[in-house]
Amino acid sequence: MLLLSIGISLCLTMPAHAQDVLTPTPPLTDAQVLAQAAQIVDEANISSQNAMGVVTNANSAVTTSNRTLIIAAGAMTIGGVLVLLIAGLAMMSAVRTINETSRELAKARLQTTVMRNEFKTNIEQVRTTVAHSLQALSAMQLGEQQLRRNNIKGAIQVYRKAYALDPQNLSLNYFLGEAYVQDSQIEKGIEHLEQVLSTHADYAPTEAALGLALRIQGDQNADSGAQAMLYVQAEAHLLRALQLDPTIHDLHGKPIQAVLGSLYKRQGRTEQAIARYEEAYKIAPQLSYLLVNIAILYFVRGDLTKAQGFARQIEISTSAVFTWDALDYWAQLDHLIALVILGETEAALHDIDLIPSESKVVEALKLTLDELHRLKNTPQPPNRINEIIERINMLVPRQTAQ
Repeated sequence: MLLLSIGISLCLTMPAHAQDVLTPTPPLTDAQVLAQAAQIVDEANISSQNAMGVVTNANSAVTTSNRTLIIAAGAMTIGGVLVLLIAGLAMMSAVRTINETSRELAKARLQTTVMRNEFKTNIEQVRTTVAHSLQALSAMQLGEQQLRRNNIKGAIQVYRKAYALDPQNLSLNYFLGEAYVQDSQIEKGIEHLEQVLSTHADYAPTEAALGLALRIQGDQNADSGAQAMLYVQAEAHLLRALQLDPTIHDLHGKPIQAVLGSLYKRQGRTEQAIARYEEAYKIAPQLSYLLVNIAILYFVRGDLTKAQGFARQIEISTSAVFTWDALDYWAQLDHLIALVILGETEAALHDIDLIPSESKVVEALKLTLDELHRLKNTPQPPNRINEIIERINMLVPRQTAQ
């Protein structure tokens, strides 16, 4: 290939007439022959020089090619090493990835196992909670039956068992709190009622029950400052309950309006007390004790006409109780106070003789005595009020002894 290239180069560098040397030409003179010979010599020299350049270039090309081959060979060797190196690095990366994936897979399996166990545990807890809630619900129904029978201690016993099963039940805490308050276990009652309000602040029955409990605490506190503070707290809860439900009743069906009226009466806030008791009477006109309190408060205020008007309603509405086989002693005592306000002393003394001989009547008699003393301390006390009080005082020790 190299010689062919040189030949082609030589042919290309020769003049045109030299290439046509075989073509016949006219005869030349000596001078022309010499001149042509000299030209040919010059052209030959030039061709020779060109040929030498081609050879040099060819040699240079060969050298360059050889070097290129060496470099290429070296590059191939280096490339092989690089390939091996890259392959090794890729293998190391793959191994590392596999190890990491294995670790992640093992971690995922462990987490799955933990989650599965937790799920099983949660299911069991839910089943247990549901079972306890159902048992607590049944117990609550039984407790309500005991409350309707006025068996407070029996209701507490049932509610406590239900509470052990479902201590977060709001209704259960409310009923247990109410029952404790009715049983004069005020601290325990307040604890359960406050638990309800901590998570259900807008529950009117709980507000009302807590207000009553705080009022009772105030009644029992001999410290006038502490008593005043308890009464303030009681009023706030009772007002909140009435704000949520103006017609709300307690467990025994008594309007909370009357409970607030009772608080005002204890504080000497006569006008406010009358207003609350009258609101309560609109809600529950069948309750004679509401009329009794209204009549007493009007008597204390000095409005004897209104006091006796309400007392007459009491006398009429409660006179039928004395024909019952089972006497309603609260109604009897209401009837007694009405007769005192009306000035019918003999009839009042007759009522005292009809009071049933039962120990449970003692507390009611004590409350009646409190009201009679309130009437006694007015500017115009009822006729023969001292005689009435003395007769009942004689009755209380006898009831206590039984």
